[in-house]
Amino acid sequence: MKIFDDINKLSSLYAGAVVTIGTFDGIHCGHKIVIQSLLDIAKQNKIPSGLVTFWPHPLEIIAPKYAPPLLLTKAERLELLENFNLDFILLINFNRTIADWSADYFVEHILVDKLKIKHLIIGYDHGFGKNRDGNIGLLRTLGRKYNFNVEQLSHCQVQRQNVSSTCIRRLLLEGKVALANIMLGRTYNLTGKVIKGEGRGRQLNFPTANLDILNSHKLIPKMGVYVVKVKGKVFEDKEYFGVMNLGLRPTYEESGLFIEVHILDFNQDIYDEILKVELIEYLRGEYKFSSPEKLKEQIRKDIIKAREILRIDNG
Repeated sequence: MKIFDDINKLSSLYAGAVVTIGTFDGIHCGHKIVIQSLLDIAKQNKIPSGLVTFWPHPLEIIAPKYAPPLLLTKAERLELLENFNLDFILLINFNRTIADWSADYFVEHILVDKLKIKHLIIGYDHGFGKNRDGNIGLLRTLGRKYNFNVEQLSHCQVQRQNVSSTCIRRLLLEGKVALANIMLGRTYNLTGKVIKGEGRGRQLNFPTANLDILNSHKLIPKMGVYVVKVKGKVFEDKEYFGVMNLGLRPTYEESGLFIEVHILDFNQDIYDEILKVELIEYLRGEYKFSSPEKLKEQIRKDIIKAREILRIDNG
């Protein structure tokens, strides 16, 4: 798969492609259906397959106040898209000029003149261009004008809910991480650098890795305690799980958001290492305890519960 951030560098080898277009934040199960349909059409018609997407999120340019927190960083999105064996990705730098383009202009300038597309696949809630006027009706009209086929796929549902990035963000903010993971088709994750903390966990006999999240635009889910899987180069090929506390440390009346992970069956200093923490299940909200001893007892219960969920021996 080739990735282009300049349409003028896009090879003529990809002319006449079948493409899809969108923000693709999350690469959730609805996105996967769109991409798989695109790949099927490409194979059947022996034409190239491509995906046109944007960075940053368009709302960061159009209305920064309303820009949603991201489900994927730019690097994470491209890494996931690599798994689909698309022929190319066109990553458009979204700016104020492009924000003012009408859907008609975008289709003519990008999809027709530059890509010379033969097929366009879109999702059920698709809209692009200024004021999102690039809806299915307009696209079909433009398809007839410029001689390309347009196909809109029906929505993907999980537990009677339409899957969308907006829905997944809401679920994560409600702590419904298990359902969000089903919609994503993978576990939601946070990536951060291990930094020195106050040593609270070690004082309680439950040492933690304190994480500084690498991308400030990434969605932070509901505060509370989670069962997690922990990955990092420091672990080599060994698999580790843990209990993560995401919150304000109300027992100690400290300020700021803290992300701390107690890694099960692991007790080494890993400062400055980069860890990926995958959220498996939400255990409970964050409480203020009357004493560190009460907090310690709750942490012990959290670990027992996490081991039961993970089916790891509590010893």
